[in-house]
Amino acid sequence: MRKLLLLIVLLLSFNSSNATHIMGGEITWECIKDPADPNYGLYIFKMKVYRDCDGTTLSTFAQTLDVWNHPTVTQISLDFVINTDISPDCDVQNSGNPALDCATNPVGAVEEYIYVSQPVSIPGIPPANGWHFTWDSCCRNGAISNLALTNPTSPSEGFTLRASMFSYIDTNGIALPADPCFDNSPKFNESPQTIICTGYPFSYTHNASDLEMDSLRYNWDEPLDD
Repeated sequence: MRKLLLLIVLLLSFNSSNATHIMGGEITWECIKDPADPNYGLYIFKMKVYRDCDGTTLSTFAQTLDVWNHPTVTQISLDFVINTDISPDCDVQNSGNPALDCATNPVGAVEEYIYVSQPVSIPGIPPANGWHFTWDSCCRNGAISNLALTNPTSPSEGFTLRASMFSYIDTNGIALPADPCFDNSPKFNESPQTIICTGYPFSYTHNASDLEMDSLRYNWDEPLDD
């Protein structure tokens, strides 16, 4: 079973806005399994990044995933595909408040950027501690109340997304090479919750699925840094 560690940050509430803009994201991959496909056995990586619309826009240029613990593959290029306003719907008529919108009412609005790789080969067998795929950016969002900034007024606080790939173990307990690929990463099925109303009950399901029906396990983890 190939396991995936997804790092995703959820915005729990908005405070005052500032120049920072990165809210969270996720890294996943698809295994091309169709033998008739010329790219059979290769991986396609996808990255979603969520930004605070009250901050600066994200780049539409290609982004780079850094690859760790692999002897030859060190980077994977991701092409920009689309950006979409995913701001929550508001009951404008009954609330009397304007709709959240990246273009006209950005405070509280959220935009999703998607980047996708070309089919890539990753030869070898992942080590016991896995291969790690990361994307780094400056500009962690200071409006996220459950993320601490060393300097709340600084737009240069770092932000990292990370996913980990471990070896595929067959029924005989043998770790198989990752090329050709064997399965897809798990994926979150729920849209990120970006706005929560003060004083109202809130629950969120970390609903995810795996195309190969691999078992999924959830754990809280300690932050890598502030």
